[in-house]
Amino acid sequence: MTRPTSATADWRDAIDSFSHDGPGGDEVLAAQHPDLMAALQELTPDDEPLKIGGESVTRQTDGSWRVGRDRNLASPWVVVQSLRSSRHRYPRHGRSWRGRLRAPRDERGYAAVELLAMTTVLVGFITVVVGGGRIVDSNSQVDDAAYAAARAASLESSFDAGQIAGRDAAEDALADRGKACTRLTVSFAGTDFRTSGHVRVEVTCHANLSDVVGFGLPGAKDFTSTAVVPIEQYRRLP
Repeated sequence: MTRPTSATADWRDAIDSFSHDGPGGDEVLAAQHPDLMAALQELTPDDEPLKIGGESVTRQTDGSWRVGRDRNLASPWVVVQSLRSSRHRYPRHGRSWRGRLRAPRDERGYAAVELLAMTTVLVGFITVVVGGGRIVDSNSQVDDAAYAAARAASLESSFDAGQIAGRDAAEDALADRGKACTRLTVSFAGTDFRTSGHVRVEVTCHANLSDVVGFGLPGAKDFTSTAVVPIEQYRRLP
């Protein structure tokens, strides 16, 4: 590989003096420093590190570049930004700590990373809020369905008729609230179906939450609620 000599290119000055107006990119770099662009593009993984402004630049096997600890730099433009950033972080001319603090930071190229991080956090927050709301609302709906089932069963004249009416009432209550259960269980265990007795109903709804899965939320969950409704004291039952 033929690299520009020091007579045609001073790498340190090229990095320090590089400036542009408007959007940047490889085209801007090639227009102002074609020798630097050519040296970066001709660099291969088998070559010795290319010293630019005191930093070692190497080519990776996937075609990207590496500057110091910065890996997978996809274009010469990004390589130059990494070099400039390294010069700000690790000055080589004995600049005082006050001068380093006052020096402007070169943050070009980091806006996309910040946007990605903010978007990830925002999506995670929305997912947790929506998932938590779904769980709270599902518990409330199953509570209503259990009470509706117990109330409907208590108005029937027999235990068998009460079980049928109670199950239908639970299904209707969940359907009216827009709740779809992949599996619905209505149990009347503990019911004392007689005058002055009571109806005890336990409703279990197996709900699909795959649309809000993630961030620790389950893909499916069982929601269970129990309701007890007394049978009127003066009712005459068979």
